[in-house]
Amino acid sequence: MSREDEEELQRIQTYMLAGRKPILKRPAPSGAIAKRDLQRAAASNDQLDAGLRMLGYNRPERERLRRSRQRSRSRDRDRDRGRDKRQAALRLAFYIDRQVDWTTTDLDRKQVIASWAHLCGHDVEKANGWWAQGVHPLDIAHIRFLKDNGFQPADLCRVIQGKTVLEHLHEGSSPQWCLLALSWATKA
Repeated sequence: MSREDEEELQRIQTYMLAGRKPILKRPAPSGAIAKRDLQRAAASNDQLDAGLRMLGYNRPERERLRRSRQRSRSRDRDRDRGRDKRQAALRLAFYIDRQVDWTTTDLDRKQVIASWAHLCGHDVEKANGWWAQGVHPLDIAHIRFLKDNGFQPADLCRVIQGKTVLEHLHEGSSPQWCLLALSWATKA
């Protein structure tokens, strides 16, 4: 390259960098180092190729796997899981709003929805199972206590002293009494 070409490149570089200092390149490796790097790369490719061959991949699939950029799917999975939880919370809110008149209660709507979402693990069908058995969405504190002690929605229909557990709860019996009565009924 002639001196004029170098000066022209220098002017272009100065123009492109807009007065900033140029970033200096690292010196090129010596021939021995470059050969060693090439040998390592070839050995790692051979090992990769052998491993993929052992897994049953044919040549075009191995080449595609070597060329393509592999990325973690965990971020996408977490994003999908978050989206599913938001959709489940919206569905829970829809079903709760159909059953509750929020002007007549002191409870916070967001807290009730979040409690049901947590209680059921964002599973709308579980929440609908509780509500289908006759549980009111605002009875969340009683239901949380019962569920923490191994209570299931089907247990609401069990009869104790001539009434179902749900009838006892609606009449004001404490959840603790209902649990004890159920344990006595199963022992007898």
